[in-house]
Amino acid sequence: MRRHLGTFETAATLTNDVAPFVVVVVLELDGGPSLERLRAALAILQRRHPLLRVRIVESAGRFWYEPLADRSSRPDGRDGGADGPQGPPPIPLRPVTRAGDEHWQRVAEEELNRRIDSAAGPLMRCVYVTPSASAGAPVTGSGASARCEILLAFHHAIMDATSGTALVRELLSLCDPAVRPDLAMELPRERSVLPPVETLFPAAARGLGGKLRAGAFLARQVADELSYRWRTWGGRKPPIASTSRCHILPVALSCDETAALVQASRRRRVTLNGALGAAFLRAVDDHLFGGRARALRYMTFADLRSYLDPPVAAEELGSFLAMMRYTAPMTRREGTRGEGSRPARSGAIDGADGDFWLLARHLSDQVARGARRGDKLWSVRFSEAVMRMLLRRRTERMAATAISYTGVARLDPESSVRRLHAFVSNFALGPEYTAHARIFEGMLLLDILYLDVDMDGALARTLADEILAILRRAGAEGNPQWT
Repeated sequence: MRRHLGTFETAATLTNDVAPFVVVVVLELDGGPSLERLRAALAILQRRHPLLRVRIVESAGRFWYEPLADRSSRPDGRDGGADGPQGPPPIPLRPVTRAGDEHWQRVAEEELNRRIDSAAGPLMRCVYVTPSASAGAPVTGSGASARCEILLAFHHAIMDATSGTALVRELLSLCDPAVRPDLAMELPRERSVLPPVETLFPAAARGLGGKLRAGAFLARQVADELSYRWRTWGGRKPPIASTSRCHILPVALSCDETAALVQASRRRRVTLNGALGAAFLRAVDDHLFGGRARALRYMTFADLRSYLDPPVAAEELGSFLAMMRYTAPMTRREGTRGEGSRPARSGAIDGADGDFWLLARHLSDQVARGARRGDKLWSVRFSEAVMRMLLRRRTERMAATAISYTGVARLDPESSVRRLHAFVSNFALGPEYTAHARIFEGMLLLDILYLDVDMDGALARTLADEILAILRRAGAEGNPQWT
């Protein structure tokens, strides 16, 4: 299997060449498999999924997926023999001895800040954090001593949220003691490698009609850029550093708070993605722009699988997603004391701080209009060109915030997974405050990520606390039991 990378895959590769651009999935487990069992499960995954057996090479100005060399081949070209190692290099697995409930967060930050060597491959690695780093019996028992974490790190070109969740389900099933690894290896379930996503666009997005719609998209982008520059003239410009380091901050709403927020959003006919985006924009405006920003850029994401021709199954590895950037008008609030200071009425929904729900509705409608116009398709088509331009100029940040809300994540009801986290590396040209969000076991989980060049841990926590306060207040509206 050798094929050229698509536009989004190329954009992800260009980013990873400048700074680590890694997807890190974290499974918090109440008990887990032995190290050797996990190693065997990873070997089966690698056999089933061709994208776990490739590297990325550059040739004639293009990037290509290229199969990893068989380890049985010797440098002199002769076969390594029947007793030598067979197949491609395995998915790296690193055991770590657990040192507390939050130890996995330090390990996750290490993985987010460590580039995947795409030219060497494989494009995935794993870390297993357990009370004991031995390869003996499964990690079982009760209490904190039995808890462990599996961290999966991927190159973003081969993984999105949908296929990441599907791969987690597959991995957990292979770690089940009832499954015999020797039999699982023989199951005829190897996946195919699909062509680049832009070649799967529906008929309406191809041909002359597609070119006209793509031109209209570019015209709207230019108009938005000019309007944004006019509205932000003389305002704060986020810093652009030569280097930066990612830090994470996982927070959550309780099941009851999540249910109240979902109900309130439905009554207001606002998407949960719009509500989350509004909360993040309000908090960033308050604490980084002093509540005085006239417009802020935000990024949102869409799963393309059901829009492609033919539709792509969740089990197929790849980045079948769109990364869209919009501009949100911000209402100036009273009581601010200048940039970087906290406004007098932080976290309020109505009144002097403006109407949170109006902003959430604006974001929801803006994304819906873009979906009807096909923005998600055109943003993919131009993603490589945009990334090359940003990396060449290095004069502006992509946005103020970015939220990737992926809906309800479901695993096997018998799974021992307590929490499911996901983080994506940011870099110096990326948004200042980002999060990957999902509902898992009834709780809204917000996996926040920030850069050390933008803020310290105290400010990041202040932003997170305000976001949670805004969402709780929003859910409390119309729910007397929460007021």
